[in-house]
Amino acid sequence: MAGIRDVTRNAYLRIRGRSSRDPPLPTPTSPEPSLLPLATYTGHSSWITSLAFMPDGKHVVSGSFDRSMPVWSVTEGHEVGEAIKVGSTVLAVAASEDGKLLASGGMDNKVIVWDAKSHEKVVEGKEGHSDWVSSLSFSRDSTRVASASEDKSVIVWSTSTGERLVGPFTGHTSRVHCVAWTPDGNQIIAGCYDDSIQIFDASNGSQIARWDAHSNSIYSIAISRDGRYIVSGSDDKTVKLWDTTTHQQIGHTLQHNDLVRSVCISPDAKYIASAGNDEKVSLWSLPKLVDPSYTIDKVRDPAFRLLSHDSHMFFEG
Repeated sequence: MAGIRDVTRNAYLRIRGRSSRDPPLPTPTSPEPSLLPLATYTGHSSWITSLAFMPDGKHVVSGSFDRSMPVWSVTEGHEVGEAIKVGSTVLAVAASEDGKLLASGGMDNKVIVWDAKSHEKVVEGKEGHSDWVSSLSFSRDSTRVASASEDKSVIVWSTSTGERLVGPFTGHTSRVHCVAWTPDGNQIIAGCYDDSIQIFDASNGSQIARWDAHSNSIYSIAISRDGRYIVSGSDDKTVKLWDTTTHQQIGHTLQHNDLVRSVCISPDAKYIASAGNDEKVSLWSLPKLVDPSYTIDKVRDPAFRLLSHDSHMFFEG
């Protein structure tokens, strides 16, 4: 699987952030500031593969090669309760919008929904994927979870029964690495190793749109909270912003020096964050999309980057 490398020991989580007392964010022409970690959390015994903020912005869930899925307190810097023992390498995690559920997917090809408070298993997806689960995304109403897989498909599951509601969606000619819901819950966006972005009708799995977004595999996609923008990161070393309705690219193509592993867009749609194998995390200002507002160098193992719901913090794992 592309992007899965030899595991590293002493895995860690780092949080970087800004307080309300910080000065205003600089424009892209301002000198690059120096950002230091606010905290480093240790606990995993192997490489961290995925991260997701809980909707309260105070907790983060992580997945790892060590087959565990702990929940972390952002403010206190420790695990909350006992880590969930998934039983297989965890490649994808997600948190529901209502804060009640977590989901895991990984090398056992399974999608499992967990209670976010008790960490007990709620339900396991039935008759699912035939290969690794690489990405998960909850619908806004938390009743459904979508999964993307190395088997070239996307499936929608019931979070209460584990039944397959829709899918598998077909149309990809290669592995599907990332998936996201539109805010209205009507469409699912998927990024693929065949360089394409595809949009599906969530109710029946029919393909609404497809376009060749990059010149190489797409590793990560994100959609703005208002549903207007799609952000994609690729093995072609670029990040692109797209109009969800017209499917046209917006602004400049953003450049890294190596493949881009992950992207996200702030809840207020003012910033894009991207991270890649060039060991850099960049924060880009919308709508200008020129030189990055922030760049953090020498970041180890950039597994995933995400912004908190108030846009003040992001994690690296």
